[in-house]
Amino acid sequence: KKYPGVYCNAQMTSPLLKKYCSLNEKCIALLKTAMQRFGLSARAYDRIIKLSRTIADLEHQNLISPRHIAEAIQKFRPGRMGKLKALIANYRLGNVFLITESSNHLIL
Repeated sequence: KKYPGVYCNAQMTSPLLKKYCSLNEKCIALLKTAMQRFGLSARAYDRIIKLSRTIADLEHQNLISPRHIAEAIQKFRPGRMGKLKALIANYRLGNVFLITESSNHLIL
């Protein structure tokens, strides 16, 4: 469906985000952890979700996965999160999320 003035994921409004970017519990948990750990704003929350939707779209995935959220966090204004270097490897369903600045890794 077409929406006037919306030509890409970055232009989605909050209602469109809720409609097209539903997140499962693991995605929400990972995003909340990153938000708290790095002190990101509500605006950053929406931007990370939009970027996650784009990453999922590029992989032809209908649903946003925790891996998409993790990649979006990694790519989202890295300077703002210090020297965090995300490591996304060997993702397996059911893993625990650990985000730590001291080790400079995001481990799934």
